[in-house]
Amino acid sequence: MNETADSGTPATEQVKRAPKVSIGLPVYNGERFIRRAIESVLSQTFIDLELVISDNASTDDTQKICEQYSANDSRVRYVRQTTNLGRIQNYFVVLQISSGLYFAWLAHDDHYRNADHIALLVDALDRGATMAFPDVDIVTLDDVGEVSFLENGWMSDILKDVHTDRELRRRIVRYGNYPVYGLFKRAVLSKHTHRLLQCNDLRYYNEGLFVIDFVCSERIAFVPAATLVYYTHENGAMKSIGAPALCSDFAKYTFRVLRLLASAKNLEHDEKAALFLFMAYKLGRVQAGLLRAAMKWFLRGTARRIGI
Repeated sequence: MNETADSGTPATEQVKRAPKVSIGLPVYNGERFIRRAIESVLSQTFIDLELVISDNASTDDTQKICEQYSANDSRVRYVRQTTNLGRIQNYFVVLQISSGLYFAWLAHDDHYRNADHIALLVDALDRGATMAFPDVDIVTLDDVGEVSFLENGWMSDILKDVHTDRELRRRIVRYGNYPVYGLFKRAVLSKHTHRLLQCNDLRYYNEGLFVIDFVCSERIAFVPAATLVYYTHENGAMKSIGAPALCSDFAKYTFRVLRLLASAKNLEHDEKAALFLFMAYKLGRVQAGLLRAAMKWFLRGTARRIGI
C-alpha cells in the first residue's frame, strides 16, 4: 500500500485485524541499503506482522524501491512525507500509524541476521518482558562501502558476566543505546516516548534518554540468539556534525541523563550512585570553556539530590 502523509487510512484498512507485530522503518535517502532491511523483515518465520515505512521526503530512489515492495506484499505499508520532518519525528510517525501489539524500530541501513529474529523476541515478550533486545553485530563501512571494521556479538560480549537486572541496567547505560531496536510492548512503550521528544534538539544521542528511562523502569530481556546487524559509516553523523557541536550535544545529553537518574524513584541508592558517577566521569571528558563551571554546578546539585 502506498500513501502520502495526508491521505488518511482507507476504510478497508481500518477493519483489518491488527497484526501482532509492527516493524517501523523510518528512512531518508536509503536507496543503498533499504532493500536488505526490507527483505530481512519479510523473510522472517514469524509472519503475523506489518512493515510500516515512513519516507522522510527522500530525493533518491527510495520511493520507487518501497513502492515495489508495497505493491507485492500486503504486509508493507509505505507512507511518503511531503517535507522532511526530522529524524525523531519520523520515528514517531511509524509508531503512530502502526497497529501491532508489539513494536520495533529498524533503521533503513540495518537488518536482521537470522530469519527467526522476530519470533525469538516475541517469545520473550509473551513470557512477561516488556522489551526484548537482540545481540548486535557492528559493521563499519568506508567511503566506498567496503567493510573496514567488524565486531560480532557485541552485546553478548559486554553482557557475558551479567547475572542481575541491576547490573544489566548499568551496562546498558555505559555501553550504548542499541536496545532502542528491540521489540517493545506498545502499551508500555507509550509511557516513555516523551523522552525522545526531550532530545529532539540534539543532532546525536537522540535516543539515549529514552533507552535509559525504559530499561531503568521496565522488565527487559536480552535475547542473544537474535542478532541485529548494525551499520556505522566512517563519514556518518558523528563526522558530519563536527567536534564542537558533538561535544555540545553530548554535554546536553549527559545533563539530561543525570537529571533523570536523580529523580528515578525505582532505582536503589547505590545503583543511582554508580550510574551517576559513571555519567559524571563521561561528562568530565568533554569539559571545555564555560562548560566547566556549568558542569561542576550541575554535578554538585545532582549529587546532593541523590545523597552521595
